[in-house]
Amino acid sequence: MASAAAAVRHTATKVIYRLKRGDKDESKEVQKDLFSFRETAQHGFPSNPSAIAYDESLDLLAIGTQSGELKVVGKPGVVFSGFHGNNGSVKQLFFLADQGRIVSLTRKDNKEDYIHLWEVNSINENSAHIQEVKQIQIEEALGSTTTCCIEGDGSVLYIGTSKGNLHVVDIKAFTLVESKIVLEAILQNVPDDYKANPGCVQVVSTHPLKPNKILIGFSRGLIVLWDNSISHAEHTYVTNQPLEDLAWHSNGAEFSSVHVDGSLINWTTAHAQSPHHGPSIPYGPFPCNPITKLTTVTGKCSKLTVFIGGMPRASYGDRNSVTVMQGRSHVAYDLPSKVIDFVVISVGKGLEREPKTIFVLTEEELICIDLTSEGWPVVQKPYLNSVHFSPITYAIHYTDVNESYGIVLQLLQACRVVCLTTSGL
Repeated sequence: MASAAAAVRHTATKVIYRLKRGDKDESKEVQKDLFSFRETAQHGFPSNPSAIAYDESLDLLAIGTQSGELKVVGKPGVVFSGFHGNNGSVKQLFFLADQGRIVSLTRKDNKEDYIHLWEVNSINENSAHIQEVKQIQIEEALGSTTTCCIEGDGSVLYIGTSKGNLHVVDIKAFTLVESKIVLEAILQNVPDDYKANPGCVQVVSTHPLKPNKILIGFSRGLIVLWDNSISHAEHTYVTNQPLEDLAWHSNGAEFSSVHVDGSLINWTTAHAQSPHHGPSIPYGPFPCNPITKLTTVTGKCSKLTVFIGGMPRASYGDRNSVTVMQGRSHVAYDLPSKVIDFVVISVGKGLEREPKTIFVLTEEELICIDLTSEGWPVVQKPYLNSVHFSPITYAIHYTDVNESYGIVLQLLQACRVVCLTTSGL
């Protein structure tokens, strides 16, 4: 025992000496003999988040990151972690409702796109894990993937590309279908100004009641209602501003579009010649930032509209904002870090769905907005700051900590909640 202890002391002395001299490469070899590190648990908010998705039927939340990590969270104590390997950052996530499966889009080196299928499978009676079961690489000849959209029943994934075409993935077989929606067919009945260069496919959105109908939005502002059952463009809608996002209304008879100038337009599907309402600029009339993400949910009272951005460029151009509007209620949330995405959680089915919560994914934390309480307050976290799952750069261990320290921390948290509540968030 004495000789073993002496050997450890000798090795530790060499490590410290070489670190002082700056011989880091040599010290790493010695550290392997002296220390043994292994991952035993993961804790904290994912580093560099890039995508979010939610499964209402299973009550699961998924977050993807720029490093390719996939984290799925359920009730307290239920966490699944996966990794996309060398296939790049996660761009979009989709749950296959009530199946415990996830479809993810990743991009590697800004040129290689992959579609992945993940499943939550049981290891034994007491444990389960998430694993990738299938993968599709999108060939560069098809164009880079600009957006994806999954059909309501989870049977088909539409892939929009920089070349203006739409490719289709059969989810059951998880293969790329040979037939595709080509740009030439989509543009048959559009104005001549857009036939030459409508731009890339900016957004694809399936009809909430008729999955064979899809909205295809192009970056220059052209919107096409495509009937996939007869391979025909049913209507075309033209705007003067480049398009950012589209959102169907729950009744399927209307939809909204948002644009780079911070404007919002409401359309009726049957009347393509002119908008039903708008364009309106919520934070105009002065120049505004683009509205980059839009969601609408029609509840029992009136339509709820949620969007990212759109603030006045001169005075609030550097703010990270999410806006929620319903009837005369209008709340803008000024958030401490960049907004990545959000999801609206609703209860009920079909036209009787009622918005309940908004999960906002930012670079530094996950924020929850309570839509059932007056004023739509932010749900307060039970800690002072979000702990981040990121590389450890320093660690120190304190012992014999006075109990009063914990009491002070609890008082600080209580004070923070009171201050935020009285300030009206």
